[in-house]
Amino acid sequence: FGIVLSSNDKREVIPQVSDYQNLEYNITSALYRLTKTEMAKVAFVRESQGGYGQQDPLNSLKKVLSQQYTVVNLDLSTIKEEDTNTFLKEYATIVLLDSGTNKYSPEQIQLLKKYYESGKNVIVFADGIKIDERTLTVTEADHNLNELTATYGAHIDYNAVLSTSAEYVNFGNATSQFLAPYPFWIRSNLFNKKSGLFANIQFVTFPWSSSLSLKKTNKIAITPLIVTSKKSWIQKDTFSLSPNTIPQPIQRDLKEFVLGAMLKNNKGGEMIVISSSRFPLEQYISRGGGNLDFILNAIDTFSSNGALSGIRSRIVSFYPLPDLSDSQKDIYKYMAILLFPLLWGIYGVIRLMKRK
Repeated sequence: FGIVLSSNDKREVIPQVSDYQNLEYNITSALYRLTKTEMAKVAFVRESQGGYGQQDPLNSLKKVLSQQYTVVNLDLSTIKEEDTNTFLKEYATIVLLDSGTNKYSPEQIQLLKKYYESGKNVIVFADGIKIDERTLTVTEADHNLNELTATYGAHIDYNAVLSTSAEYVNFGNATSQFLAPYPFWIRSNLFNKKSGLFANIQFVTFPWSSSLSLKKTNKIAITPLIVTSKKSWIQKDTFSLSPNTIPQPIQRDLKEFVLGAMLKNNKGGEMIVISSSRFPLEQYISRGGGNLDFILNAIDTFSSNGALSGIRSRIVSFYPLPDLSDSQKDIYKYMAILLFPLLWGIYGVIRLMKRK
């Protein structure tokens, strides 16, 4: 069956109700469109509009966003100086992506600074290093987005973060699968509890992420959003990305690292910095992960005052185990080994006492 919603002369149609998990979101989104006279614009910007090839790896994200926003791909090089004021007013949120192709020009960086300082919102996905996925070799990132983010207190570091809390990756081939945790693909559920961006999100995944160095800056409120577990470490200068050659960390090198942060200026403009360019891409989004929901919540909070935040992620299809210390694991292990025989022993003693 289908659903038709109407108000005055406007109609919204859900042709077939087949996605029951997201039915609440789809209906609420349709109602939102009925009540809006003009849809807010969300722009996606990357250094090269052809940087990802023919297939857009952001297709799922854009498809959901288009239910309540006007979604466009924006080329900053086409904006002339006389069009700056129009540009500052036109877009509710800009999403910046590092596609690893070339740098933003100084004029484009300055234009983005003006946009953010005017009280508008920006989301940045960028790496501290550039990885060739075929050879697993590392070079320095060439996107120069630190010229934007570091100005406001968040520097994307030249390193790669590893963690014992890792995503399982298939290292098999076309005929067989071999799943193993890969420390460079970090799984984290350590969110800022005061932020509403993580409503009903169980965990997020960071494929090949760098750390963020946060530095207090005048008139900027800096808030860490996502951190790793304390059993995390980094590689820098010398990198070994192959799963078979990753050196074991030294105990003193294990600590917590910031992977996502919020920067809020005194004009109300907010900037989210995520230190992984692959965070929003379809081929890296894991089953049960909340990457897509986090981005949708952030854009919704920025562009429509949170009208639909958290609705999409209320259905939880995956329940990850909590990150336990070695001592906690030992307690659970010995309880599982000893508790059942102990209960039977107590039961046997009680039976013997009753017979006497």
